[in-house]
Amino acid sequence: INEIADSNAINMDIHMTTDIASLIDRLKAEEVDDDTVMLLTMLKDVKVEYIYNIKDAITYIRCPLLSNLAGEDPNAWFSMDLKTLYSELELDINPITDLATVQGNYAQGFADCLKDYVRQTPLTDITSTATLAQALSLINSSFNDGAFTQSGNTYTSTCKLNGDDTNVSLSLSLTLANDTVVGYGIAFSVTDADSNLSIKIAMDEKDKMDISFGAFLEDAIEIDLNATLQYSKPTKPAATSPAAGSVIIPME
Repeated sequence: INEIADSNAINMDIHMTTDIASLIDRLKAEEVDDDTVMLLTMLKDVKVEYIYNIKDAITYIRCPLLSNLAGEDPNAWFSMDLKTLYSELELDINPITDLATVQGNYAQGFADCLKDYVRQTPLTDITSTATLAQALSLINSSFNDGAFTQSGNTYTSTCKLNGDDTNVSLSLSLTLANDTVVGYGIAFSVTDADSNLSIKIAMDEKDKMDISFGAFLEDAIEIDLNATLQYSKPTKPAATSPAAGSVIIPME
């Protein structure tokens, strides 16, 4: 995945390869229809190019797989005007101001996020007030200074909620250098007798992020995904639309 983002646009190039040979062989043995097998075969190598024009709220996508399924030119771009789409669906969403709000939230500190959480929580009765009080108590016990244990220059806090059948764990670690946070890690897991879910995210001082996702459901599914992202300053501005002369097909 390669991504460039600035105040005008977000660009993303995705190249995904999958090893599904054993799945295809099993489906063939079960005499699944040829169209399904062909579709899965196409998923072995998928390329997607994505452009989001923030000012105009227009999304552009180029994907040979999507073009093939639609019977269109494999080099064509598909476009979608989100303002028009949300208006037609009568959704009370502004794709421009809402994205700006999300981007602004990334720059917020913990105290600001906590204020927003309290401000947005309805307090209509005793139950909702008690729920908020419990949530704030949990946040305080998990993230106050005394909750973190030190190992070298890394400080870690772990919150665990154990029920009769389900156990939940959330761990936050902060790596400091000269009293400045230069790295962090988040680990979340949910387990019960028949399944488990785990998510781990770690960012180091060189702006490299490691992500892992695991899920298991007995007799149904097992997923293990790992990714590494490297962040750096862009050498060029993000494109706000496909190159001049490109074939653009509006999605209506």
